[in-house]
Amino acid sequence: VIVAIIAVVAIVLLIKLLRQRLVPELHKLKQGAAVLRTPRVYIFSVLLLGPTPSASQWASIALLIVLADLGIALVGTLIAGIAIQTRARDLITSILALPLLIPLLIAVTKASEPLLSVGGGTLAWRWLALLGLYDLIFGLLAYALFDYLVED
Repeated sequence: VIVAIIAVVAIVLLIKLLRQRLVPELHKLKQGAAVLRTPRVYIFSVLLLGPTPSASQWASIALLIVLADLGIALVGTLIAGIAIQTRARDLITSILALPLLIPLLIAVTKASEPLLSVGGGTLAWRWLALLGLYDLIFGLLAYALFDYLVED
């Protein structure tokens, strides 16, 4: 019984400590610190997991990240707009978005493979074109369906 009480007290103290440390961090995130942290995550993962890319490879990686982020945002927004009127919108959003994001993830993976390999390489333009086309199609589809989805 004493061990359980000590464990509960320790958990409560840990939660209070985490709240004290996380609340200022959440305020920083609201002030735009997330914009500064996002590139650091990408750079850290590239430097940790593989060889140092050249300047042209950095530019190609940045282009891939922008196209991938744009595609994920377009698909997610479109699917959320479609599922907003349903009861189980969280479940439907996940179920519909996953199959639509698979081609995007495959294209990003295949395009970044030669850039992050040990010998280095150039950007696979075929996969980059697929990413651009994917973003264009879903962007136009979201634009075309916007009035219908927002209508009450």
